[in-house]
Amino acid sequence: MKRWTMKERRAILKEWESSEMTRKEFCKKHGISISSLRHWKEMVAAKDREPDTEGFIEVDSIDPVVTVPAVKNSSPSRKFFRITTSYGAVIEVPL
Repeated sequence: MKRWTMKERRAILKEWESSEMTRKEFCKKHGISISSLRHWKEMVAAKDREPDTEGFIEVDSIDPVVTVPAVKNSSPSRKFFRITTSYGAVIEVPL
């Protein structure tokens, strides 16, 4: 059984969409099951809705250094560089 890459799946879907063949005819010609083609279409659509998570993103920050006060009978106060993503995730890097 062949493992198709996302790039190959997109190319097959594009070819099918530009052809005048029915899904059944196209799948038979290319040796792909109808359910696979349907699944690929759903998977590609979902992937296209995902934000691009590769590479660098711009970070805007007003006061990124946060001091966490010492707690009684605990370690001394600590400073962190805090980043909050647009998805609500918080990343704290000790300074």
